[in-house]
Amino acid sequence: MAPIPRPETELLVDEALAQARRLQPTCPEPDIVDVGTGCGAIALAVAAHLPAARVIATDASQAALELARRNADRLGLSDRVRFVWGDLLSPLDGPAHIIVANLPYVPSDEWQRLAPEVRHYEPRAAMDGGPDGRRLIERLLRQAPAYVRPGGAVILEIGHDQGAAAAALAREAFPIAAIAVKKDLASLDRMVVVET
Repeated sequence: MAPIPRPETELLVDEALAQARRLQPTCPEPDIVDVGTGCGAIALAVAAHLPAARVIATDASQAALELARRNADRLGLSDRVRFVWGDLLSPLDGPAHIIVANLPYVPSDEWQRLAPEVRHYEPRAAMDGGPDGRRLIERLLRQAPAYVRPGGAVILEIGHDQGAAAAALAREAFPIAAIAVKKDLASLDRMVVVET
């Protein structure tokens, strides 16, 4: 079975495709990085919709990268996505046009309150974002200015109550960028988009 992004994560894919279309006139072959790829759902969806894009999927978990590679093989996308092991953006050779990430954003003390189907089948490392849920989001935003090209975009999935805090972190990292908090289908804050 192919990886299918959750509805909230599908919004990240849609935003990445929209950002690629925005760049299309001057950049027909964008470099797109999916940070913390997990099973590869975002990277593979982007690669399937943007045949000219150069897609890189990173993850700190070798097991997750192996799963993502297997999913790419099953979907016939192995030659379209490069899988790289490492922490956040550190394994990249250079900047990308679009960085997209669905990093852990659940506060540590909320883990036990998650639905059993989440706690029993999702690795805690893929969900637990530290005491305030923003540990990895903050680290990524600090790294991102060195890894996103001028005119590019950073797209991050966030928790429903993290919009203002995540936008403030984005503003610290990108003082002159356009920053937007976008809502999901339930009208809850779901992603921060930075256009550099």
